Amino acid sequence: MEPIKKSDIKTGLKGQTNALTLISLTILTAGNMHLLSVLVQTQTISILIYLSNVIFRQCETVCPVDFLDAGEGVCLLRVAREVTYYEAHQICEQEGQKRGLRLFIPGRNAPKMLPYSSSLLVFTGYNALLNRSVNLRAGWRVTDPGFASFVTTASDTTIRWSGNEPNGQREAISVYYYGWHVDDIPEIYHATDVICEISSFSAQGVVERFEKNWPYQLNSLFLQDSSIAGSFQMYVVSTTFSCLVRYVNR
Repeated sequence: MEPIKKSDIKTGLKGQTNALTLISLTILTAGNMHLLSVLVQTQTISILIYLSNVIFRQCETVCPVDFLDAGEGVCLLRVAREVTYYEAHQICEQEGQKRGLRLFIPGRNAPKMLPYSSSLLVFTGYNALLNRSVNLRAGWRVTDPGFASFVTTASDTTIRWSGNEPNGQREAISVYYYGWHVDDIPEIYHATDVICEISSFSAQGVVERFEKNWPYQLNSLFLQDSSIAGSFQMYVVSTTFSCLVRYVNR
């Protein structure tokens, strides 16, 4: 087989400079294979750069309609409704079910709510409802799916509290109050808005393990303070285990 001449390739490409940016031709000679790449137009380099930028942007997180892009892959939904702490969690669940999404009150990404709630009162997912510690900075958890093992220690600096917060033994939830991050009692305030975050963890995923004796021993699986509650659902069942199964399978 006669080798293909470069002049023949140029002739074949004449009048087609806008068709392809890079053309790869496989040339067969006596038992050898050669790959010849021909650049069609010099100015197409700028087109390549433009296309690569478009593709990169398409790979970034795109929030659904009605959601706020809070950056770093975080999408938030703002619901203008005055509700209690428990109703806020219920709204996120309901709004998620409407859209086929898993929504929750932001905990780890709570600071990302600030641009949308600096002059409002909104609840965060940080809470110490499960067990209060002598050190008020310890024992805080999050409502984020997939982070059941998260718990703060006495030296915690991950939660950006304002001033001398947290400062109340019975104040087991956190709120942004006009931009200030404070602890408070669940029943004290009504939020002026509800902000929900999209979870990347499927509701049908693996059940997270709960350990009664970590990071410290729990004397009871029930809230000891009758002035607070931990759920917006109420069930009438015959045993504690039945209540647990009913709640998990909600």
